[in-house]
Amino acid sequence: MIAPRPTSEHLKGTLGRGTDCNRRGAIGIGFELAREAIARGAAAISLIDIADCSRAVALLVDEAADGVSAVFRAKIAAFKADVSNFEEISKAMADCQAAHGPLDVVFANAGIGPCGMFLEEPGVGHWEKVNRINYMGVVCTLKAALPGMVTRKKGHVIVTISSGGFMGAAGISAYCASKFAVRGFLDSLRLELINTGVSVHMACPGFVNTTMIRQAQKEASDTVKKLKAAFVPAMMTAEEVARYTWKGVEKVQYVIGSPDSGGNMLIGSSLAASSARYFPTWLEFLLAPLFVLLHMIIRRALEASTKKILAAAELQLPLSSANGSVDSKLAKDE
Repeated sequence: MIAPRPTSEHLKGTLGRGTDCNRRGAIGIGFELAREAIARGAAAISLIDIADCSRAVALLVDEAADGVSAVFRAKIAAFKADVSNFEEISKAMADCQAAHGPLDVVFANAGIGPCGMFLEEPGVGHWEKVNRINYMGVVCTLKAALPGMVTRKKGHVIVTISSGGFMGAAGISAYCASKFAVRGFLDSLRLELINTGVSVHMACPGFVNTTMIRQAQKEASDTVKKLKAAFVPAMMTAEEVARYTWKGVEKVQYVIGSPDSGGNMLIGSSLAASSARYFPTWLEFLLAPLFVLLHMIIRRALEASTKKILAAAELQLPLSSANGSVDSKLAKDE
């Protein structure tokens, strides 16, 4: 049995205690998600981060000072943990629940997004780090949070995967691969939890103006910067993404799209052949041929533009030597 979609008011009734797992001090999308939770009447909020969240907590307290009692403000708390370490995130979840009671809503929002061409990166340490945080961080977070929610037969888990989980792009191959992995995990997990009363959601924003994105662009090579300039439109704000995401949670949407129409076109076309309900069934049936064509056009345009930019940049990829070994720069581990 699949429970009927709850209304916004029903969700507010279940939104007692939430936790938000982030990085970089919970300033960014995670912070804005917490602000939106306050606006929707959350009884308590916990931030879990590997960095110091005291600034985020102070800002949330100030934000809520005019309309929220001191008792409520005391229930905005932070706990330190590495989301990719199961023991640490499990302890943080336990501490959170000991302080505020069982979880109703969990946002798995931690992630890193470094830029770099695959063959420009020495070794594979870069890939291991991205996958440890972006993929295993989600696995560890949900493994720690879900048992109690399933026992109580209620709750929502929301994972930020971005539009990078729907189509690859040059210069962010490690990031896209990790997001594709998370998407596959959630497609399976959603089916496993279908009769438990716990809803699974994946939030899929495009490029958002956050510290993570700005830092990645600053450290990127000239080639990647040229690719970004060609393909990345005006970035969305974290506030826009948070509001859009919460609306999707209230509607119990599995796939929560992007505030920008271009991102939604990409996601919709990518889901044309999947089992995820992004549109009503009758509309998916009518639009399926158009989605397939649209996805083909987007991909071919991306390929053609990438080829042109890389040719103009005269990108020189390391070649294998006569004995079959790769360039020493590539063979060196990070």
